Amino acid sequence: MDNHSIFPNSSMSIPNDTTIISSQLQIILYSIVLVWTLLGNILVVIVIFGNEGLKTNFNYLIVNMAISDLAVPLFALPIKIAEQASGTRYLWLVSGTLGNVLCKLCYLLADISPAVSVFTLLAISVNRLIAIVFPLRFQTFSKKKGYLLILATWVMAVAVFSPYFYIFKLVKVNDLNLCGPSWPTFQDKTAFISTIIMVLFFIPMGIIILVYSFLMYKVNKNSKTVNNMLNNQQVQSRRRRNKQIFYISVAIVAAFIILWGPFYLFLSVVGFIWKWQPPPIEPKTTEIIMFVVVLLGYLNPAVNPCIYFLFVKNYRQGLKRIFEKRRVRRCSETNTFFLRTLRGNAETMPGTSSAEPSQCQLVHVKYI
Repeated sequence: MDNHSIFPNSSMSIPNDTTIISSQLQIILYSIVLVWTLLGNILVVIVIFGNEGLKTNFNYLIVNMAISDLAVPLFALPIKIAEQASGTRYLWLVSGTLGNVLCKLCYLLADISPAVSVFTLLAISVNRLIAIVFPLRFQTFSKKKGYLLILATWVMAVAVFSPYFYIFKLVKVNDLNLCGPSWPTFQDKTAFISTIIMVLFFIPMGIIILVYSFLMYKVNKNSKTVNNMLNNQQVQSRRRRNKQIFYISVAIVAAFIILWGPFYLFLSVVGFIWKWQPPPIEPKTTEIIMFVVVLLGYLNPAVNPCIYFLFVKNYRQGLKRIFEKRRVRRCSETNTFFLRTLRGNAETMPGTSSAEPSQCQLVHVKYI
């Protein structure tokens, strides 16, 4: 969603002389965020699925967020870059029935990322609540239940944005294919955006803040029940792990609020103060504000992988192990080729040394 999907009577063209931020600069910034987000979240998925010890319910929720975050570099940012490069909003390169289907689907996937993220954050808060407050019940939280929880985040996100299947349409204007929203009435549009603001930000963030406030109290309080059932070493190990996961969860929520908060606050000002009418400020200022808050929101999927690797030592070790495995595999292939060549030469050159390549002799893999 951008300002042209918010205010009525908006032009399809992108103004080049009304904003300080040039199209070239916007393309560069969007491209940097695209590459950063793509590489970071792919690494997260590879690390978790590439290490058996990291395949837990909590880490599967992290994978779910990483996969949903990939919708930003795969759909949202390419659309933004294409608009800036062409100078036309909603420009669509595919026509016909396929173009109409892709029009609806791509915009749905482009905007679904924050929805899946916020529902996943709710799922993580429930996961932490059960783990810390009801540790014995948490032991029975099966992977099947975890998969159902992940599925629920996508079903709810698609349900929230299901109007996209109806409102986004492919139309032809001045020999150009344009894919944009077509609302029956302006009241329908304002009702939808108001619902998005509440359902995807204020209500879930309010619930999450209350849950984590309660969990912070529980984390700092000794659990006599657990102390009576487990020895000191087990108690310390469980507390340490719960605290680590708790802190990374809080960091992820804080990043979401800091980076997506300005976008939803701006929409709130537009809806509840300006009453969905063009604002009493210059269009240039509106363009700049909208660009900044949208870019901040798109930074959230790029920042999340940094939080994962910064807070969780096991992720960093898992990443290291993957690179070491690749190095060992590469050296093994080199050794095989070297030995086969050596055997072939030995038939015609007796006395040839059978030493391995020096670069592969000292390769050791540490599993921590």
